[in-house]
Amino acid sequence: MKPHNRIVLGLACTLVGLSAWAGVRGDSRQVVVEDNWRAYGTLSTARNSTDSLQVISCAISSFDSNYSIVSCSARSSTGQSVICTSLNPLIIETARAINGDSYVMFTLDGEGNCTSLTVMQSSGFEPKQP
Repeated sequence: MKPHNRIVLGLACTLVGLSAWAGVRGDSRQVVVEDNWRAYGTLSTARNSTDSLQVISCAISSFDSNYSIVSCSARSSTGQSVICTSLNPLIIETARAINGDSYVMFTLDGEGNCTSLTVMQSSGFEPKQP
C-alpha cells in the first residue's frame, strides 16, 4: 500500500471512531450510598429524580480563624444516607470544582471523616431540568 493511501485510511478510521463517540450520554444512575463508606451520583440526576429523597451535595465553610471545612452528604432513593466532613485542603480544593451538573463521589471512614472526593464534569451527564 502506498504511503498516501495509508494516511488516508488512517484518517478515515480515526474519523469513524470519533463519530461513534459523538453524543455519548453517561449512565444517569441514581444517587448510591454503599454500606456507609461511599456515596456517588450526579447532582443533576438527583435534582431531576421523580422521588423527593435523592440528594448529593458538598458545602464549604470558611472562618476568620484562617481555616475552611467541607461537608459532603448523600441520601439515596431508599433513604440510606451518609455525611462526612474534612479539613484536608486537597479535598476542599476538589469540592470547589463542583457545579450543578457534576458527578460527585466521596468516601468516608467510620468516624465521619471524608477520606476522598472525586468530582467529574462530562457532556455525557444529564443536565438539570428547570
